[in-house]
Amino acid sequence: MKMTSMWYAINSSDIEKSMKHVIFVGINILLWAAIAFIVCVAGGVIGGSFNEKWRFMTFLITGYSAVIMGFFRSVFYLLRK
Repeated sequence: MKMTSMWYAINSSDIEKSMKHVIFVGINILLWAAIAFIVCVAGGVIGGSFNEKWRFMTFLITGYSAVIMGFFRSVFYLLRK
């Protein structure tokens, strides 16, 4: 789902304007974190390594992708609108 279509779907709802921004940013953060987690788990299944280092790296990759791709990208999108 593109960010534009997601924003138009949220924007057309009957929610107050300040909450629309919060919902949009929150959904983006959750989606990017879920994508990163799924990719890390798939890599662990293929690689066969579910040790402590793998769990630590999965946590880092999921967190950084949620913040960088989810939060900053959605905030920049809203600033352009």
